[in-house]
Amino acid sequence: EKKLRNTTSCYLVSLAIADLFVSIVVMPCCIVQHVLDYWPFGYTMCNLWQMSDVMMCTSSIMHMCTISLDRYTGIRDPL
Repeated sequence: EKKLRNTTSCYLVSLAIADLFVSIVVMPCCIVQHVLDYWPFGYTMCNLWQMSDVMMCTSSIMHMCTISLDRYTGIRDPL
């Protein structure tokens, strides 16, 4: 759709992809850790999980900040 090809829609799609990665990569490991009450995957996987947790959650937060700034500038300078 031509009307949906704008900056805000691109930001929303990018946020959706970042949140999808969080839900696929970070959350299952977190659930396993909380259910078993220990980390069963080893030291290397723990480091990879922590790195991806910080990176992907920060990416999601930065996307939301960018969307809010985009909407603020859209309201402040509509044309």
